[in-house]
Formats: sequence, structure tokens, C-alpha cells
Amino acid sequence: MTFNLANWIEVDKILVPKFGPASQLLPVFFNTPPNLGPLVNTWTTVDVSSYVAENTVAIHLTGLLLITHGITPETADLRLHFRRDSSQSGNYIHQVVETSTTGGQRCTMACWVPLTENKTFDWKWETQFPVGAYPAFSAYGANLQIDAIGTKD
Repeated sequence: MTFNLANWIEVDKILVPKFGPASQLLPVFFNTPPNLGPLVNTWTTVDVSSYVAENTVAIHLTGLLLITHGITPETADLRLHFRRDSSQSGNYIHQVVETSTTGGQRCTMACWVPLTENKTFDWKWETQFPVGAYPAFSAYGANLQIDAIGTKD
């Protein structure tokens, strides 16, 4: 595969907040149980227009992927997907896995996500096993915040 500039978003500036994250906004958040946030394997559109500059074309997300393994033997597998919108054929995938029934994972992650002109993006989470009540089944979660923006003048 050869490099194609048309497949990239150009930014003029990267802005980082002076005093920590720009807001308390967690644009990507879910927790099971008690099933806070979007359902498993469901694309969700997030509007960040109130939290970013008007000329923002991408955001940088950082945070944690979480698994607390239940007592059912399984490979607890959490994957997060990000995309600009439904017209995008590819997506960015992040993953954390836990196999021990006495274990858990707290995995940091970071990624740049391109925004639509309306300052939105899509994300979803998925796992390969049914989501059930903890402690019989594994509990999953993620909390990601905006820690930088890319702007285009």
C-alpha cells in the first residue's frame, strides 16, 4: 500500500489544555453492570461541538479500558472502535483481554479521532461473550476524555 495524502486529515495546530483536560466531558463512557452508556455492539454518535474550537478537525482521546473478570470461565475481551462517521469504511480498534477468573485489567489507551464538519464522531464497544450480571459474568467499562484537539485554519 502506498501513502495517499487524501486519506489523512491535516491540522495546523495541536492544542493541549494548560490545566489538565479541557472539560469534565467523557465523550466515551460505559460501565457494565449497571449498563451505563451505549449497548454492546451499537454505533453511537457523540457531539463534541460544545467542547472544542470551531475549527477543530480531530480530537485526541485518552483514558482507561476496564475488565473485571467474573467467575464464569471465558476470555473477557473488550474492543473499542472509532470512526469519523458511517461513511468511513475503516475504524480504529483498541483492545484489552483478561483470561483469569480472579483477574482484571486496567489498560490505558489513546487515539486521534477525526471529526465531521458538525464536530461529531462514532464509537462502539464489543465483546465476544454475552454480557451478563457481575460476578457471574465479566464486567466491562471505558472512560475516555479529550486531552488535545487538532485545528485547521
